[in-house]
Amino acid sequence: MKDMNIWSGLWPIAKRKEGEFTLLVASYVLQLEEKKTFIHIIEELKIPTSYSSTLKKQIHIGTSKLKGLKAHDYHVLR
Repeated sequence: MKDMNIWSGLWPIAKRKEGEFTLLVASYVLQLEEKKTFIHIIEELKIPTSYSSTLKKQIHIGTSKLKGLKAHDYHVLR
């Protein structure tokens, strides 16, 4: 991207040592507090019957991840 001079906000940042770079965090990555808020919203979400699977059953509390979602569930979340 840097060679093509596009998306300058995504270019790696060179460190002082030769050959080491830092990559910026993507905008869609949630911080811990944001992740907790999102999981809480999913837990309290009320969805009409047969519209989607029960999303709160797909939450894995230990890792705060949603697992086992079907394609339609992703569209509901979007």
